[in-house]
Amino acid sequence: MRKKAFAVLILLWSVSIHAAAHEQKLMEKDLAFALPLSSRAVSSESFLPRAWYRSVHQAFLATSAGNVLEIESPYSDWQLISMRIAPCSPLSQTPLRAEVDCWPEVRLVWQPVLRKIRLHERYMEAAGDDRAIHAIYPTQGQGVLNGEEMLRALNYRQTLTQGAQLDVASRSDFESLRARVITALMDASLKLRDPQLAESTYMGHGIRPETNDPAREQQLFKRLTDFLNRFTRPQDLRFLTAFSLPEGREPAHLDEWVFLSFRAEQARLIQDPIEIRSAKDGRMLASLGPSIRGSQGRDADELYDLLGTGETGRELSDSVMFYISDIRRLTPAVADRRQLLVGNTSCISCHKMNELRFDFHNFSYLEDRDITLSPRLKRDVELDLLWLRAFYSGL
Repeated sequence: MRKKAFAVLILLWSVSIHAAAHEQKLMEKDLAFALPLSSRAVSSESFLPRAWYRSVHQAFLATSAGNVLEIESPYSDWQLISMRIAPCSPLSQTPLRAEVDCWPEVRLVWQPVLRKIRLHERYMEAAGDDRAIHAIYPTQGQGVLNGEEMLRALNYRQTLTQGAQLDVASRSDFESLRARVITALMDASLKLRDPQLAESTYMGHGIRPETNDPAREQQLFKRLTDFLNRFTRPQDLRFLTAFSLPEGREPAHLDEWVFLSFRAEQARLIQDPIEIRSAKDGRMLASLGPSIRGSQGRDADELYDLLGTGETGRELSDSVMFYISDIRRLTPAVADRRQLLVGNTSCISCHKMNELRFDFHNFSYLEDRDITLSPRLKRDVELDLLWLRAFYSGL
């Protein structure tokens, strides 16, 4: 018993050391990892399976975007643009338990990049096409949890996603497993840094500081490849979404974006309906099918018929930006997961909170402009850092 108690004390001491390090050091660029347009660090050939590209292409064919991927954005143009390392992504359907019922995940943003082109009568060394793919990977815990523990964690996550709650013993086990996985993921995030760079260079939002120097950048790519091989295996993909402007590369004039939704099973994409659920009780407010389209001033056409339908209409009017006047009114809520989760609003509302109205990017590029950092992204990272401080102090 004494040996066991001593081992537990050593483990707790070790975790506390990790906690102190994370509380002091984790910063914005650790959790919101952005690469410059000029980077060719991770091409589609590496971590975006061609089968996924074909599935997205086939889905767009049935929409107003049509054959736009083959015409303007072939598979070879796609590259990794950014990555979000989320320590505890909500599993719940309402904000009330979003920071209690949660699990770590990694999100990758892929975008096609044009090289040495003329666009809008300007020469551009590199420009992002107005479309992107977001791939979401819950952290499985390889190398941290054994097979039986990983299965328990998966069962707990499924229970919480379905809106049920765990009993006391299961909750304790869930949080213990989660703590180990989060600590491993945050350790791996810190190890992506160049140890010779000052910690202050990772403060604030923007491009990773290593990419300012070719030698440092190459070393970063090696570390990043190892990270992706560990945390973003194709079989671990859970969800994938995509959006695109129709053919023409004129966002201000075309003024239309198409959104798609997929779930993933064993690395295979299956189109899923785009849904909006109540932020109050998680009930279904709208199921819109596997694709929707919207503009700078309007949301999905299917939603407008629901506006006059009693409580459902009232909830939608408080969570969806139906009209231009709603953008200013609802941005504080839509940008804040403590008020509305992603599933409580529409895809289009989540993508039109930027100052430039026809910039629908959240963490990617509109042509050759600086990378877009949406209000939702900044607030999420802010809350993640606050959550991590509480998490590690809780350990």
